[in-house]
Amino acid sequence: MSTVAATIVSRPLTDVAYAGFWRRFAGLLLDGLVLGVLSTLVTTTLGSQGAISAALGVLFSTAYQVYFFTRTGQTLGAKVMSIKVIDVDGNPLSVDLALIRVVGSYVSSALLGLGYLLMLWDGKKQTLHDKMAGSLVIRVPTVASTSRPEHRGAD
Repeated sequence: MSTVAATIVSRPLTDVAYAGFWRRFAGLLLDGLVLGVLSTLVTTTLGSQGAISAALGVLFSTAYQVYFFTRTGQTLGAKVMSIKVIDVDGNPLSVDLALIRVVGSYVSSALLGLGYLLMLWDGKKQTLHDKMAGSLVIRVPTVASTSRPEHRGAD
């Protein structure tokens, strides 16, 4: 794990625009809507079993995030918001780093959201769970924006 942190310091990506708070928040909200619909379908099909439904929700959410983080680096919400989760080399996360990031996001939430707010003071806009996994969240140029200079301001 210490090699990941060392890699971030020793080989920073150049010419990337880190995703800001509101863009990331909107992507997370969209993913929540997708997962909410799936959860409702499962609960309706299987019946509401309280603890079982909650466990299935956590399992589905984790599987959803790990699948997309390891394949393309973009969940459905991230794709809509033109952001992407990458490792320090610019690639999608490995399964172990994706799992660390997902578990870390639960830690960020358990700390009353303070783990998310850490990005407001970080130069690479990393949350606590980004730092735990050695991940970065970057903006992805869209087709419409490739013909004009990229705006690197607040989003």
